[in-house]
Amino acid sequence: MGATTPTVTFESSNGQIIAMCAYCAGGDAIGTVIPIQAQGTATANSPSSFQLPPGTWTLRYISGPATGVLRLWCNGSPGPIAYNLATVIAQVASGLRAGGAFKGGSQYNYSFVVDTALAA
Repeated sequence: MGATTPTVTFESSNGQIIAMCAYCAGGDAIGTVIPIQAQGTATANSPSSFQLPPGTWTLRYISGPATGVLRLWCNGSPGPIAYNLATVIAQVASGLRAGGAFKGGSQYNYSFVVDTALAA
């Protein structure tokens, strides 16, 4: 699998939408932290964590890779929610959101970490 730059979209409880760009190098192994940034196209050198504005947020969409599992970590600790990318893509195609509820604010630093190797 070659490198991809999937879109990651969050929606706030009041309807605000934030789209970010992630960078998946291709065949990312378990434990890999996925670089992600809010502006422009992500690269291997993009930040490894991000913050959301204050409020409550839901993950709407991750556009790829086609298979693998990502877990959302907060402040360096694994969170309870893992996203099977094939399931997320199928849910979104049928009009559903990926799910989860996350707090925004400067005290919360989020990152996506690979739980099951990613593939195209």
